[in-house]
Formats: sequence, structure tokens, C-alpha cells
Amino acid sequence: MSNTVTGPAPAGDGKATPVTHGGAPLRILVVSDLFPFPPTSGSAMRIHQLCRYLAREHRVTLVTLARPGQLQSVDELEALGLEVIAVSWHQMKGVRRRRAQVRALLAGRPFRSAERLTPELRSAVRECLAREAFDIVQVEGSAMMAADLFLGVPVVLDEHNVESEVLRRQQLAERTVLRRRYQRLQTNKQERFEASVWRAPAAIAVTSEREVPAV
Repeated sequence: MSNTVTGPAPAGDGKATPVTHGGAPLRILVVSDLFPFPPTSGSAMRIHQLCRYLAREHRVTLVTLARPGQLQSVDELEALGLEVIAVSWHQMKGVRRRRAQVRALLAGRPFRSAERLTPELRSAVRECLAREAFDIVQVEGSAMMAADLFLGVPVVLDEHNVESEVLRRQQLAERTVLRRRYQRLQTNKQERFEASVWRAPAAIAVTSEREVPAV
């Protein structure tokens, strides 16, 4: 069973409280599908502040997707004291995206996870785990979870949202019958996926007490 903790990532300029493993800084691998610079959205700010805070006392490696225009900002994250491995990613659009969404209905993973947990990102994570013995893997969102990817390493899953709740709200807001049916199928798939992946982490972080019973 996973432990569940609540609250936002630390912010501000307060001094970090050192947490060490045998007197040495922890080696932490953070895996994200969102490039956290500039930290203008809620999720980007959460990841940015988390990494900044952890890097004060620990060795932090960030593996993250990055759109082509974001690659030039890697230096901004490295200035926080991180090792940054940015995996170039192009978000699908138009007809290609719609076809991928339909295919995802028949696949094992929800569309967001199928779209973003790319072979390139998986490869980057595996290379990191092969070259260094990390103490913790911090996974930013259930879309980045995979049973075969983090074997033998304690995982902390940071859930920015309960994604199935977000999808359910989108379903209710859809105006066409076809889109509502599609959203219902995706929501049901996401709920099953969450129930599966939430069993694996050593701990799960959520943003509010309200979400604790859900996970």
C-alpha cells in the first residue's frame, strides 16, 4: 500500500531541511512530461519549485519532455543545480492526433500516457538508471508510470490532479454525443489505469486532503 502525503511543493527562499541517506545527499531522478521552464503554469511551477528545493541538498537529475522551442531553456534549469536530460517532443495535432486518440481506446494506456511516455523518454530513463544507483525516483503524474521502467527503485508519485476527475468534468462539458461517449470511454480507462498504477509507488503526493481518499 502506498503512503499518501498532501501539500504543494516548497516555495520561497526558506532554508531546506537536509534529508540524507547514510549522511550523504540523496540521488533523486525526477521524470516529467512537462518542461518546467518558464514556471508559468501551476504544474510547471510545482515541478520547478520542487526541483529547486531538492537540488539545494541533493543530487537531482531531471528527465523531461521538451518541445523544440523549450530546448534553449535547459541552461535555466541547470542553473538551479540540476542535471537536465531534455527529450525532444512534438505534440500531435489535427487528424493525426484524432486518429491516435481513437487507437488509444483499444490500447492498454490512456491517451495522455500513450502520447507522452514515448520510447525516447523511456530510453532516457533507462539509461539514467543503468549508469547511476538512484535512491528515489520522483514521477510527475501517473501518465509517466510504467511497471517495467522503475524496477528496484523506490518511487514517489506526484499527482498534480486526479486525472480521471478532470476527464469526467470534460465529459460533462462536451456538447456532442460522440465527444461525450469518447470522453466517457477515456475516463473509464483512466480510472482503471489509476487504480493499477497507484498500487506501485512507495508514496503518493497529492495537492489537497480532498484527494487523499481517491488514491
